[in-house]
Parts: sequence; structure tokens; C-alpha cells
Amino acid sequence: PLVFEGLLQWLPMVGLVLSKLLTPLVAALTLWWLHRRCQRAGSLPVYGLPGWPVAVTVMLLGLFVFAWQLVVLALLAGPDSALSLLHGDVAVLAGLRWPLALMLASGILPAALLWLMSTNMVLAGQPLRAAWCWNWRALQRYWQPLLVWHLLLAVMLAALLWWPWLLLLIAPLSLHGGYAMWC
Repeated sequence: PLVFEGLLQWLPMVGLVLSKLLTPLVAALTLWWLHRRCQRAGSLPVYGLPGWPVAVTVMLLGLFVFAWQLVVLALLAGPDSALSLLHGDVAVLAGLRWPLALMLASGILPAALLWLMSTNMVLAGQPLRAAWCWNWRALQRYWQPLLVWHLLLAVMLAALLWWPWLLLLIAPLSLHGGYAMWC
């Protein structure tokens, strides 16, 4: 999913927004594929490929996380910086390493609150309301390990601007770790 996101971001003007819209869907499909492979080896139930309502919901959740990050960047570096990011004008953002790092890390908060919900919709076939309730019960019950997990991801995301090779660690760690949390 992260390679797909990176490739989309090369598109001028619309690449960044398209990547934030389509990457959650690609991540959900990758997770579904991983689940099907694990199901063949074990006894986990697998539902069919998620339908359009689930796909649209997952994409909207991804846009919500991106909107949150834009608001954080606007608060830290001004609205012009957020608009530059939205338009894909990264040259304007060249000197804003810390605000960008904090913006990347801030996306973990809404993502952490929504991740298990979208995973449950995709892998367990639950409707939105049931997945929402299940998500909040899981967050209340397992808040300590989830907090440590998401803080680790937030620190690694923030550090990406200094050590881009961390992406090689974040990509499989987030996919497989997220799947393990759901199981």
C-alpha cells in the first residue's frame, strides 16, 4: 500500500489527495488478501471481498485522517503550508521539517481510533455501527498495548523525514502488526 501511495503522489496537483483516498482501500484489500492466506492455513472465517459501501467508508476514513493532518499542519506552520501540501507543492515545505514530522505523527491519533473499526468491517463483514461499537470496546479494553503500539508508529512516522529508510520497517510492521491486533 505504501508503494502505491508513493506512486500516486507523483501525479501533479491531485496525486496527494488521490493517494489519501485510494491508499486506505488498497491497504484494506491487502489486509483482506493476507487474511485469506492465513485462513487457508488455519481456521479463521473469511468473508467475501468487501463491497462498495465498505470501500467507500474505508476511503472516507482515510480522507478524515488526511484532513486531520492538514489541520494540524495549518496550526503548526500556517494555512499556506497546508494548502501547499494539498496542492502537492512540496518546494514550499522544504524548510518545515518539524511541522511536517508532527503532522505525520498526528495522523496516528485518528487512525488509531478508526483502524480496528475499518479492519472489522473488511475482515469480519460487520456493518458500520457494529464495527464502531466493537472498535470502542476494544480500545477501552486494550488501551495500554494499543497506546504503546501507536506511540511507536507515531515516533517512526515523525522520524521518516530524517531517516526515510524507516519506511521499509513501517510498511510491513503496520500491516502485519495491525492484522495481529485484529486477530
